[in-house]
Amino acid sequence: MNNTRYYNLDFIKFLCCLSILVLHSAMVGFKVISDRTDIGVCFFFILSGLFLFSQIKKDIPYRDFIVKRYIRLMPIVILSFVFVYFFHQLGLIVQETHFKDNFMTFFFIRNIALFNDAMEIRFSYNNSYMWYLGPLFWVSLFYLSLFKVFPSKTAVFTAAVLSYIGMIIYIHQIKQPARGLYGVWRGLFGIGLGLLIRIFIDYMNSFREAQSAKKGVTIFFTILELVFFGIFIDFLFFNTLKLAEHAYGVVVFSILVILFFIQKGAFSRLLNQPFLGRLGAYSYSIYILQYIPQILFAKGNMLGESPLYVQLKTEYPLSTCLVVAIVLPCVLGIVGYYLCEKKSYEKLSSLYNKIRG
Repeated sequence: MNNTRYYNLDFIKFLCCLSILVLHSAMVGFKVISDRTDIGVCFFFILSGLFLFSQIKKDIPYRDFIVKRYIRLMPIVILSFVFVYFFHQLGLIVQETHFKDNFMTFFFIRNIALFNDAMEIRFSYNNSYMWYLGPLFWVSLFYLSLFKVFPSKTAVFTAAVLSYIGMIIYIHQIKQPARGLYGVWRGLFGIGLGLLIRIFIDYMNSFREAQSAKKGVTIFFTILELVFFGIFIDFLFFNTLKLAEHAYGVVVFSILVILFFIQKGAFSRLLNQPFLGRLGAYSYSIYILQYIPQILFAKGNMLGESPLYVQLKTEYPLSTCLVVAIVLPCVLGIVGYYLCEKKSYEKLSSLYNKIRG
C-alpha cells in the first residue's frame, strides 16, 4: 500500500475524541447523554503506540524524540492555562486554580504520571483531563528505550508481557477502585498494544506478495470492516461498555485498527480521505481545550448561572448540551489547532532544526 498517511485511523481518533466530550458533558450538569465510560482514552493510547512504531523503526535519537514530543504537546496546554487564568481574572471563573498542578503538567510530572484524576473531576483543578499527558509522554519514552536497548525479539516479547500486565492491573483496579491509581497502567498496556499491532501488521506484510485484491476478498473484508466499525460505534456512543468490560472493547478496536491499516476492504478505503483525516488532526486541541467551555458554564460561574443559560438548559437540554459540550469545544479546538498547535509546532521545529544544525 502506497499511503503514508492513514486518514481513516485519524478519523477514528476524532470519533474517540467525540465520545470523551459526550462523557465529560455530565461533568457540567448534563444528564441527557451521560452514563458513559472513557474507553475512548484507551483507544487514544493504542493509536499512539501504533504510530510510535514509525519513530522506533527510524531509530529516532532520544533528544529529537523528547524535544519534538514536547513542542507537539505543550503549546496548546500553555494556551489553555492562559485562557483559564484570564477568565479567572475577569471573574468568569470563581474556582481556584493551582499553580502546582500547572507546573507539574508543564513537565509531564503531574502526579508523577501514575494517577488518573478523572475518576473524580473537580473544577478546582485546572483541567484534570491533562492526566493523560504524563502516561503518554513517559510510557512512549519507555517503549522507545526498550526497543533501543534490547534486541528486537526480546523487546517485542517484553512489550507483550508489559501490555498484558498493564491490562490485568488496569482491570483489577477498576473493579476495586483505588482513587485514581490506574493512569499509568492504561498507558502501558494501550501504547504497548498499539506497538504490537503495528509489528504484527509488518510481520504479516512480509509474507504477502503485492497484488490486487480479488473481488471476493474485497467483499469479505468490507463486511468485516462494517461489522467491527458498527460495534466500535456502539461501544463509543450507545451501549457503552462498563469499566470492567473495557478489555472486550480493546479487542474489537484492535481488530478494527488492523482492518483499517491494511485497507483490504472498500469501507476502509472510502474513509481514507484527507478531509476526514483532518478531523483527527484537530482531536488533541479539542481534547485539551474542551475544559474552557466546560468550566465557564459550570455551576457557580457567571455564565453557568445566567438566567438565559438556565432557561435554555431547562427547556432545550439536548440542544444546549450539544452546543456547550460538543460544538463549542470542537470550534475552540479547531481554532486552537490553526492559531497555536500547528503554527507553534512548525516554528519551533524549524528553530530546533537550525539549532541542531
